[in-house]
Amino acid sequence: MIGLDEIELLPGAVETVLARHPEAVLSLDFRNWSERLKATLGRRSSPWFLTVLGRQTTVLELRKAIDLHPDGIITDSPRLLVERLRREKF
Repeated sequence: MIGLDEIELLPGAVETVLARHPEAVLSLDFRNWSERLKATLGRRSSPWFLTVLGRQTTVLELRKAIDLHPDGIITDSPRLLVERLRREKF
């Protein structure tokens, strides 16, 4: 798994990582999500995860992450995430 963290904000960085590591599983901070990232990730088949980290994670943040349809969500608030997923009947 390659954690992109702030590198995803640099133009062309994600594309470069994917070109060098096409089978890599990616971890992305949901706060840095963009339509450009969506288009880039939509063209590949490898899984990608969103990170929603921090002790003060909100239901709204988790809802936004769920709506992006990642292969997984990494969070410091797993109980809150499970409750949200159960309510949404995923």
